[in-house]
Amino acid sequence: MNYVDIAIIAIIAFFALIGLWKGFGKTLIKIICFAAALLVTGLIARYVVNALLGAEFVRSLVSGSGNISLYSLYYNSFGENILSVGAGSKLDGALGLFINPMIDRFTALGGPEAYNITYAQFIAINLAINTLAVVLSIILYIVVRLVFALVAWLLKKIFLHGQVRAWSRFVGFLFGAVRGAAVVMVLLIASTVIYPFGFAANYTDTAGSGIIGKFACEYTYKAYDVIVYGGADNTEKTEALLSAAGINKVTLEEIRTEAINSLTAYRTEKEAAAEYTEAGKTNLDVCVENGKAAINAANNRDEVNSALEAAKKNIDAVYTKAQEEELAAAKTEKKAALEQLKKDKIGEADKWTVASAYSEDNFNQIVALGNAGYIEIDKATTVEQVNSIYDSYAAKINAVLTVNQENALANKKAACVTELNEFADNAIKDNALDAANIEKVNAAKTAATDAINAAASEDGVQTELDKAKAAINAIIDAAKTPDAGGENTGA
Repeated sequence: MNYVDIAIIAIIAFFALIGLWKGFGKTLIKIICFAAALLVTGLIARYVVNALLGAEFVRSLVSGSGNISLYSLYYNSFGENILSVGAGSKLDGALGLFINPMIDRFTALGGPEAYNITYAQFIAINLAINTLAVVLSIILYIVVRLVFALVAWLLKKIFLHGQVRAWSRFVGFLFGAVRGAAVVMVLLIASTVIYPFGFAANYTDTAGSGIIGKFACEYTYKAYDVIVYGGADNTEKTEALLSAAGINKVTLEEIRTEAINSLTAYRTEKEAAAEYTEAGKTNLDVCVENGKAAINAANNRDEVNSALEAAKKNIDAVYTKAQEEELAAAKTEKKAALEQLKKDKIGEADKWTVASAYSEDNFNQIVALGNAGYIEIDKATTVEQVNSIYDSYAAKINAVLTVNQENALANKKAACVTELNEFADNAIKDNALDAANIEKVNAAKTAATDAINAAASEDGVQTELDKAKAAINAIIDAAKTPDAGGENTGA
């Protein structure tokens, strides 16, 4: 039992004792007047709230998106637990008992897809309207209660005379407890205006966790939900309240129209911000038309938004006049650089002669690489692609060997293969390896020979030779270590 439970018991006990003191008659009259005042207040408040929301000034103060509105006050106070709410979410404590039916009802209404607002925004709007209703109800109740107080005084004067008997006090006690329970319900409803604020977190958690508090909150908010919203399965009253607050259901056609307008405006902004060639303007128009077609083919808000974003990206990809000129200049520069590199390698002629530093095959390979590079550069759509293509083909051309380089490479390969064979033979002879390790050395030598012959440069050949020697040395070291599984059994 917590302090909220104790407070509820104290309120009910207080009114029960008043009933015990005043007796059945006076207590019954007070309950009737209290209930009648609440009923009249509820009936009047509903129409007053709708009427006030019809006024632009009041509507902006309640549900407006500006800083000075109940909606903004609530939304800006939300913690992550409410901001992250979605379909099927359940909040804890008294806050959850009050808000969870709102979440379910918004889901039944179609959720963000139907109203173009998030669950958190919907909750903030509901709380704003609820606060307006609670404040108005309190004011109206005070006025109506004064009237019924006069009625109660007259009824007492007319019907109640004589001494209060024991049975009257007992029944008055029971009726007083009922009246106290009704007061608790009213207080719980009134307290909902502070639920989302941080300072009320301890209260909402406590009220929703106590034995009595949880029971009182659960059934109070269920009754309130039925009276105000028509129950969990009723969406008509919620739609009416949202409409009164200026928030109406959005149709798919309206979503599409909004997206198309946004796309058209985006294209206009792009053209206003930079100069395009006629071809560029045509590409912008094509992007817009294709975007419109994709938006009109979308079946829900997510698909519409995806189509809109894709169309905007396509518009962004259209080059301005300055970007086209920059791309053209980059292509011209890199094609000239590629042509110069080719000339530096094979000279001005595109036909091989015996005087060429390259073999006929390598000469033709450089010509083919140069021509392929020109074509790829022309196809490039960005400066980055132009530079990347040039670097790739320049590297390929530089990798083509002259006849002297080919001869030097061949000599290097032959020398390294010879050196490898001698190294392997000496390793076997000097270390008296057994058959298994000899087989390992020969396998390493064979693999290294293939790698040396496949190398495309002298440095690559030397690298493969060094790797082979290291591999053979590793075999020898393992053979000298018995517990490594390579004990040398040859004497």
